[in-house]
Amino acid sequence: MKRFAYTILLLLLVISTMADDRIRIRSCNIGKRASHALTRSTKQNNSANYIGNKRQLVVLAAFADKTFTDVNPLQLWNRIFNEEGFSEENFKGSVHDYFYDQSYGKFQIQFDLHYVKMPNNSAKYASTTTDDENSQYLVYDIVDSLTNRGNIDWTPYDWDNDGNIDQIIIIYAGKGQQAGGGTNSIWAHHWFLSWHTDGHTKTVNSGGKSYTVDRYCCVNELDSRGGYGSFGTICHEYSHCFNLPDLYYGSKIIIDKWDLMDGGNYNGNGFRPCNYSAFERKLMGWMDIQELSDPTEIRNMAALADEPQAYLVRNNNYSNEFYIIENRQQKGWDTELPNSGLIIFHIEHDEKIWQDITNFINTNEKKRYYIIPANNNTSIAELKDWPYPYELNDSLTNLSEPAATLLHPNTDDSYMMSKPITNIHLENGLASFKFMGGTPTGINATAPQSLKPEAIYDLYGRRLNANEVKPGLYIIKYKNGESRKVVIN
Repeated sequence: MKRFAYTILLLLLVISTMADDRIRIRSCNIGKRASHALTRSTKQNNSANYIGNKRQLVVLAAFADKTFTDVNPLQLWNRIFNEEGFSEENFKGSVHDYFYDQSYGKFQIQFDLHYVKMPNNSAKYASTTTDDENSQYLVYDIVDSLTNRGNIDWTPYDWDNDGNIDQIIIIYAGKGQQAGGGTNSIWAHHWFLSWHTDGHTKTVNSGGKSYTVDRYCCVNELDSRGGYGSFGTICHEYSHCFNLPDLYYGSKIIIDKWDLMDGGNYNGNGFRPCNYSAFERKLMGWMDIQELSDPTEIRNMAALADEPQAYLVRNNNYSNEFYIIENRQQKGWDTELPNSGLIIFHIEHDEKIWQDITNFINTNEKKRYYIIPANNNTSIAELKDWPYPYELNDSLTNLSEPAATLLHPNTDDSYMMSKPITNIHLENGLASFKFMGGTPTGINATAPQSLKPEAIYDLYGRRLNANEVKPGLYIIKYKNGESRKVVIN
């Protein structure tokens, strides 16, 4: 009986581990910043760094006890990183293709690959989600090996001529610890040598000039299935090198498949990571976002994958809080999104938080980057119904469900945006909507914008909460004291 009970317990533990795998592998390690860490800017973003032709050093790191699966890893991985339209096996493009597409052709990057055999077994460099100290020795040994070859020109890898190699990408043989690689493997992560406990950077020389090697990201060769689905994680970790933050925190998922920096790197089993959002592209300097402030109608808005087109709606009393409206369609890198439609992000861009990569943008206390779900259900299980329109819901207003709420008070001291987005519809993949075509849905569209609704009453004089309002005739009291009877549809 005891043996049977033990077997059942073991089975439950295995099932629990399997069920939790998606959550655990989502948490890429960002390390712990040492007190003596170098002070260097992680500001989003020196966008000039991400425009034009760039070269990026990539190192394939085999271990004394572990080599790459392919017999000619340099040839294969050069194709994975550089070949335009790479489509063998499950690939839908190369790493070059992914970032070319995110930048609308503005970021042309060439990856220079080198193969290095580590002098030690993989256990020497093992790191976990809570302790990544050993990974610094991986970088040390790689730089020493490349330096000893004497034929590496480091100059192209300092993109802004500040004496720092912007970053090194490391692809290490085998699986990552987050992908079932075992305790002797490395947890995929991005970090700085100077932010480790030892804090020692490496110095290299080219053309009579010295360069500091500090920033790096490292990603496993194989995914948990033993294939090359680590492709999406490469795009995710490399994006950390551009100062884009994780959007999840701990094991808490926020928008999952809708963003590369949450769980979107796993879309299509890792071979079809989703596109950057409009805000992420703006941070990179790859697009501008048009702010809407006056009543207008947007017609035939293209998919973000096709055109750099998105719209911003700002909290008039707190300029760092805004909505961003974008059209996401299941095409290109977005093919494996949960659905197609108009996505509305709610963002608080507190630069002090966003510029420190040791911070989580979203926490239990505050969400600074999330999607307003059209189905009014924040459950990840229901994320396919987050785009607008959803069933009969084609609007985001003060009275809609969900309502156009704010994190900070507006000019009228309410926590409502008071800038209705209505009549959202899609046709042939193109989105259209009305902006400030009126106050909350159905209220007289000709009312001056100075007439902001303060309260809603039924015909018996009872003051109603927004969630109590159903279609019918109501009395709206405005901030200037005026009242009107209106029909709310």
